[in-house]
Amino acid sequence: MVSDQFIRSATLMLVLLNPFFMSIYLLDLIQDMAWPKFARAVFHGSTISCLAFVGIALVGDAFFTNVLQVRFSSFLIFGGTVFLLVSIRSFFLGPDSLRTLRGTPHAAGGSIAIPFMIGPGTLSASVSAGTVLPTGELVPAIVIPVLLSMTAVTGFKKLHDMIQYRGEGYEDKINRYIDVTGRIMSLVTGTIAVEMLLRGIEQWLELGSS
Repeated sequence: MVSDQFIRSATLMLVLLNPFFMSIYLLDLIQDMAWPKFARAVFHGSTISCLAFVGIALVGDAFFTNVLQVRFSSFLIFGGTVFLLVSIRSFFLGPDSLRTLRGTPHAAGGSIAIPFMIGPGTLSASVSAGTVLPTGELVPAIVIPVLLSMTAVTGFKKLHDMIQYRGEGYEDKINRYIDVTGRIMSLVTGTIAVEMLLRGIEQWLELGSS
């Protein structure tokens, strides 16, 4: 039986990966790439992300303290700020603004992983999971959300191809739905970003007072 910490960690990771937001972020690739090529790019990006998440979860806070020689609270504050700016941009300019964050299509696998999957929110969640879960639960708590996100994004690509085949009217409707829902989802990610900022400030104040 899985623990409550496992469920919380896996759920948080899935929310931060946000397959719907990722589908918007990759919409031009969804529209232009053939499904097998797109699926390979998403798989490549997901594999890179899993390795990064598990690695940072295993070394945890020590990576920031001993290797980078910075406080984890500094990462939370900076990462939360970046996450918040992306959310604000998406809310006011629409989800299409996310595409400018990605590199060129020939490097699709790597650009799927960075900066969208491997971002401040998911890295912070990985570190947190590493502090509360044993290794036997830690790896599944990271791998399962990544697999679910990968499945959802490739499934959205399949759905988009079917709708596109049915005609222009259907494609216009789904694009309007994407725009409205994308702006709503940016409120969720913005709220998580503010929470990261508050956690970083709280940890910084605690360290300063000790």
